[in-house]
Amino acid sequence: MVSRTDSLPPVRLKPGDRILSQAEAAKLRGVSRETLRKMSETGLGPRRVQLSKKRFGYLASDFLEI
Repeated sequence: MVSRTDSLPPVRLKPGDRILSQAEAAKLRGVSRETLRKMSETGLGPRRVQLSKKRFGYLASDFLEI
């Protein structure tokens, strides 16, 4: 069972926005998931959004603005 202290802050989506999976975002960018993760960590790619303890995604609006 997950306690309230372990919960993640809610992801706020703009109207019409959606979350891209790592695979979707990497495919759109033309790179591997690992390369996309490294780009995000260094500030060269779209910001990652933590969806669960082990899962990350990308806001489509952030990704498409690159």
